[in-house]
Amino acid sequence: MSNRPLIRRIATFSLIALVSGLVPAMGQGTAGNGNSMGNNGRIEAKIQIRGEGGSPEGTILNAYHIDTQQVFRSEPARNKGAVTIEGIPYGYFDLAVEMDGKLYVASQVVVVPPSGKVVISLVLEPYEEDGSSAVRGFQGSDSPVEGVARLSRKAVGKEFWRGPAGIAIITGISGAGLLAIASGSDPAPISPIVP
Repeated sequence: MSNRPLIRRIATFSLIALVSGLVPAMGQGTAGNGNSMGNNGRIEAKIQIRGEGGSPEGTILNAYHIDTQQVFRSEPARNKGAVTIEGIPYGYFDLAVEMDGKLYVASQVVVVPPSGKVVISLVLEPYEEDGSSAVRGFQGSDSPVEGVARLSRKAVGKEFWRGPAGIAIITGISGAGLLAIASGSDPAPISPIVP
């Protein structure tokens, strides 16, 4: 007795799940323009000062949305330099940490995905006094730039694979594997006598 009809049904169901998961996920990335972006994004950051090992209390994370030119600010850091900016649209953000009236501009731009969450770590370093470092400005503030905030990302890809597109891809690959198994040729019947 063959299990091919059962495997074929499972494979078909998996492919249907793939298509039904990808269609809404593809619509998320293109839905809306700059004015109607969903404001469910979030940036979580841990801020530290290089060499001092401690986490500065009272620092503020500024996020400049490059498309809309809006500036979002966190509450002052309290516990171990942790800050959060909530209610932001997805897109590209330039970041800067404000400490004692001076800015530390992030070493790279951050992308908040449509799934909405980015977790990063920022290490504050003053610019070299010999002028060898290029000073990069921050469009979201007029405060003087003191240094750079070295950025490292955490949980890269984690949000994608938990979202609808990632689940649909995993389901589709599983379904395609089952379909490949189900469409294989019939194996020779098992016989105690070799012909």
